[in-house]
Amino acid sequence: MASSTLDTFLSHAHKDRVIARKLADELRNYSMDAFVAHEDIKLGDKWESTIFERIKNCDLFIALLSHNFHQAHYTDHEVGIAYGLGKIILPLSIDNTKPYGFMTKFQAKKISSPLNTEEISKFFNEFMPKNSAPTRVKDHLIYSLIRAGSFDEANYYTRILAQNKDFSDEQINLIAEGFLYNDQIRGGYEAAPWCAEILKKNIKRIDKKYQEKLKHVKYTSDFYS
Repeated sequence: MASSTLDTFLSHAHKDRVIARKLADELRNYSMDAFVAHEDIKLGDKWESTIFERIKNCDLFIALLSHNFHQAHYTDHEVGIAYGLGKIILPLSIDNTKPYGFMTKFQAKKISSPLNTEEISKFFNEFMPKNSAPTRVKDHLIYSLIRAGSFDEANYYTRILAQNKDFSDEQINLIAEGFLYNDQIRGGYEAAPWCAEILKKNIKRIDKKYQEKLKHVKYTSDFYS
């Protein structure tokens, strides 16, 4: 399982830069490194080549749709590059602007302005099971969970992961490892029971080295009774 950050290219109109930056901050909760087009280009960079390379290397392309987006000619250019490179395009509309051009094959999701954190969470929970890229998103969410530094953080990532039912053997064993060795997970009022339930349902897929240790941990010791 790769541990590198999931790269996201966030295409937006300059007039929507405030909400774009806020969205980029929210994406970090999903272990996504969002490149905010035209905001994150350093002075002296050749912006056209930088834009192309960022889109070429991104895992997800998000178009922050608005009336402003449609009027900014460079955004259409960015979408065209993403489409030509076969990127997954996620249109997020802040004013009911509908996808057009290359984006018409993708369904837009309406989001509010200013952004609502729960709304963003709900969107990605709906998005994750329907696309191939979210397999990596799920990986990163699990890594975030097992590295949680507080009960609140462990509970937060649990709420996101709880929207999913299917996990690979490697993911199950990572959850087992985090549950065994991170007190913040075992002490989280949401994280602990959720992890225990997932591990119980998948006990035969867990490595024997973890199974032995789970026999002596609260929530999981009764797996073997």
